Amino acid sequence: KLFPAISGGKIDGIRISSFKRGGIAEKAGFKEKDIVKSINNYNITNPLDAVKIYKDIKTNLNAGRKFNVKVTVEREGKSKTLSYDVVE
Repeated sequence: KLFPAISGGKIDGIRISSFKRGGIAEKAGFKEKDIVKSINNYNITNPLDAVKIYKDIKTNLNAGRKFNVKVTVEREGKSKTLSYDVVE
């Protein structure tokens, strides 16, 4: 489950509150309570940001391009970058 992470009255990312054990999120290295701050240097400041990024990734995959995705999360107060090569 995902929820907006709010700081100073503004959305400052997407908080991962839970996910299916053994599922893709866990295999990708996410942990519960991670806050997704940015994807490929696009800051997540509202839910539409995540949708835009998803569409961008999907467009590249549909064009047959290998696509690198870098996700910056805040975990226990520290920044961590997860990197993936995505192929169709």
